[in-house]
Amino acid sequence: MKPRDITVVGCCPVCGVESGRVHEYKNRSVKHYQLGNMAIKEFPGIVFRCINKECDRKTFCVMTTDEGKAEVGGRGRYSRSSKQYIANRILKYNSTYSSLHKEIRESFGGSTSTASLYNWVQACNLLPASEDNTVMQVLHTDEKHPSKKRSNTQYVIASCGRADKASKSVALHANLSKSNDADAIEEHYKSLILNGLDPLKVLLVVTDMASIYATAVAKYFPNALHQHCVFHLIQQINKYLKVSLRKHRQEHLEEGNRKAAHQTSFLLLKGQEHLTSEEQEEVAIFCEEHPTVDAEYNLKEDIRGLYATVTSLPQAIAYKDMIVERYTEIISPEMTKALNCFVKNFEQSIAYIKTGFFLDKTNNDAERLMRNIKHTQQIHYFFRKSQNYINSIRVAFGLVTPIAV
Repeated sequence: MKPRDITVVGCCPVCGVESGRVHEYKNRSVKHYQLGNMAIKEFPGIVFRCINKECDRKTFCVMTTDEGKAEVGGRGRYSRSSKQYIANRILKYNSTYSSLHKEIRESFGGSTSTASLYNWVQACNLLPASEDNTVMQVLHTDEKHPSKKRSNTQYVIASCGRADKASKSVALHANLSKSNDADAIEEHYKSLILNGLDPLKVLLVVTDMASIYATAVAKYFPNALHQHCVFHLIQQINKYLKVSLRKHRQEHLEEGNRKAAHQTSFLLLKGQEHLTSEEQEEVAIFCEEHPTVDAEYNLKEDIRGLYATVTSLPQAIAYKDMIVERYTEIISPEMTKALNCFVKNFEQSIAYIKTGFFLDKTNNDAERLMRNIKHTQQIHYFFRKSQNYINSIRVAFGLVTPIAV
């Protein structure tokens, strides 16, 4: 056992209080950038106990690198020169992280965890981007649910916008929330307006079918129509169709024939234009043998056809009345729920026709933004502070400009 050295003192990185209570001596392996290569090096380290009872950090490690400087080893175990390298790259090229992602990965041996956003966000000041949000006419909003495996994560609420019918959708704002209720959506829109968005110029707000958006959209965007995402509506109808097909197999097919019918059910859920000629023939034979399934399948395809073909409001209303009149009495109770869902959300699902923004019938722009945020969270999985996480999202999508300290 090594005797305690009372002359050794370390400074806690969280509270800044000096401590002489040594927990243990050990070598610490860190990922160290040197001469263009990433190497794993061992440095002598001393683990101290923090004497501040109010501090969240119980122990911390102080190590001496080959540069002759003492560093506090964090959980990420990256040397200070590695963080400085990333900061210098950002300062030199004055660009966002996304444009340097490949170069940083190659410099660090292809490890995405080494080029972590957590490291360089700490080394950068974040300045507001110069994007003009006052001209946005279309707003897309979506929320990302936290991972079920991690109880401490928060909801991400993000919005992107389009200035006119021909312009490209750009990211506008993202923030974290402990819940995804109506109050959280109102806080998000309030922050979005404070960032420069003119609520009176917004003509269309596109969201999914969640009820939490209705009040906030009506309150903060008085001149805008609320568009329910057509993709989510078709997705909900497919869920009802899937349940109906399962009940039909159990009630009308023998146990030996259910497996083949189960495989055909996946083809019935797909769009007709995505089927091969052989698959279309298989679906036609199955529907001919089962008239109820044929009616339910045609109902789903007719609803999809409405949003794919109509270009005027009278045409959409006539198409909807035809669907209701044709299928009300010939479909199963489960698909009756799907028909009621379609009728209930019809007015909100054709708002894009009323405003003329035919490219904004779905919430694909916000969904694409959320997929990128999810990818960011999967690669850069360890953010000890929620502010570092939201900063990484803002920088990655050009909402802020990183400037090295």
